[in-house]
Parts: sequence; structure tokens; C-alpha cells
Amino acid sequence: MKSGDVIIVRDIPIGSLFGYDTKSFDIKQKERFEGIKNIPPGAHFIWGGSSKSSLRNGFWIMSSKKASNGFGEIIVKRWDKYNEVLEE
Repeated sequence: MKSGDVIIVRDIPIGSLFGYDTKSFDIKQKERFEGIKNIPPGAHFIWGGSSKSSLRNGFWIMSSKKASNGFGEIIVKRWDKYNEVLEE
């Protein structure tokens, strides 16, 4: 938590693709992927898609530089499989 922000993502189905900026993760096993940590300071686009060939949707975050004793933010999202979007 002291080295950057954390994004927790729930209910991403097998076969989905999740990522931020230019980094991506193939979801290959159920309940093995829980999110990303240590997001560095700056603007980042967090995105997901139901498959490698599907449309991507997502949201922007602005991760700020933390003081040496500060903690990062925790952002929690859930995959809505009906609408295929990341939601609160």
C-alpha cells in the first residue's frame, strides 16, 4: 500500500482480458485474479473486455505521489457480465 494504489476487481469471468495502460492480463483460472497493486503516480486507464476480441471499456484514475508515510488508495470494481462493464 505504501508503494502505490491498488485496484481490486471481482467476478471477472474466465477468458476475459483486464489491464491498465499497456499492461494486460488474460484471466485463465476462476478466482485467481484479484486486481493490480503498486500502480505508480500518474494518469492510468483501467480497462476490461469479455474476450481478447471484444470491445474494451474502463475508467481513468489519477494516482498521486504519496508521502513517505502515506498509503495508496484502494479502488474496488466488479465485472457486470450482463453489460460487460466494470462497475462500482
